[in-house]
Amino acid sequence: MMNPERSSRSPRSKRLGRAALWTLAGAAALLGAEALLPARAQPTARACLWLIEAYQSVGSPVAQAGGIQCKYRPTCSHYAHDAIEHYGTVRGVAKAAGRLWRCSPWGGCGYDPAVTRGGFLQEPKPRQETDEERAKRETQEAIDEAKKHLPEAAAAAAGCAAVWVGCIIVSVGSYVVIIIIMIWAYKDAKSRGDQNAAIWLILIFFAHFIGFVIYLLVRPKGTLVPCANCQNSKMESLTKCPHCGAEAGAAKA
Repeated sequence: MMNPERSSRSPRSKRLGRAALWTLAGAAALLGAEALLPARAQPTARACLWLIEAYQSVGSPVAQAGGIQCKYRPTCSHYAHDAIEHYGTVRGVAKAAGRLWRCSPWGGCGYDPAVTRGGFLQEPKPRQETDEERAKRETQEAIDEAKKHLPEAAAAAAGCAAVWVGCIIVSVGSYVVIIIIMIWAYKDAKSRGDQNAAIWLILIFFAHFIGFVIYLLVRPKGTLVPCANCQNSKMESLTKCPHCGAEAGAAKA
């Protein structure tokens, strides 16, 4: 005999699983669509750049005052800023994560730019020393500095990692919120008999919250009531249900 409690939980777990799958699929679709935009036009890239600039204004001076210095030039935060600004959110975050991995106490040091300019990866040559001498001097200085500030370097790497975790959370959260808004606006427009429900979906996809506010201002006004036939919400003034097509007051099929 089937357990009533188990049977009552099964449909709920299936709905939650489908909702999670749709959310992940929508986030992947939005991430792929946003990757087609220029790096400076990506909303998540702008959010990540804002977080990095906030860290450089507040967290970086505090770390430097405590004797914490990055082993690379440019620093990890400037590297991440250049990578996201040039390559966009997806590729920029991936490159910044690789830099954080290399910036561990057991990683390397020296000049490591995020974007190569003019096809050259090496730093401009000093006037009074050769490349070999400069490389040896910088390597020895970095080794000595790492030995003195090994705990501080680990703390700096942890701080950079925390900033990037925040960037990832902001990016994923923004995708989830946009997906929820798009689904709600589409269902609401259909319930109100708006024939442009798909157009509102596209507008919110590209304009995000601005498109959502425009929809709230111009959508058909009225009270939503359940349909007597399919139990879906519809506007009270509609004579025909936009979901099942049943006339108002018709008996349930």
